[in-house]
Amino acid sequence: MTIKVRGKPCVTVLCDDCLDDCWEEGTPHFESVVEAVRWIRKNCESWLFTAQMQLCGHCWALRTCAQEGHAWGEWFDSASDALTVWRYCDRCSRPDYTVRSSR
Repeated sequence: MTIKVRGKPCVTVLCDDCLDDCWEEGTPHFESVVEAVRWIRKNCESWLFTAQMQLCGHCWALRTCAQEGHAWGEWFDSASDALTVWRYCDRCSRPDYTVRSSR
């Protein structure tokens, strides 16, 4: 018996910054870039996908915040410390806090 092994080139898509993909299980492989782009645009809505870069939603948010600054949400009281207040960036989810001098 003879076993023949043949390689077949395929295309897969990863985020340029974190090297993550946008699917939960396994890594889909595509036979062409056109097929991969079509799939990404349909199934990975939060991604930035251009001819120059592919960024997952989180990395896209991080780059945007690095360029434009954070989009801070409202301050809220800490559940465990009466003097600490928190806020999160609405874009990249980065936390920020401050401690009040007194209540």
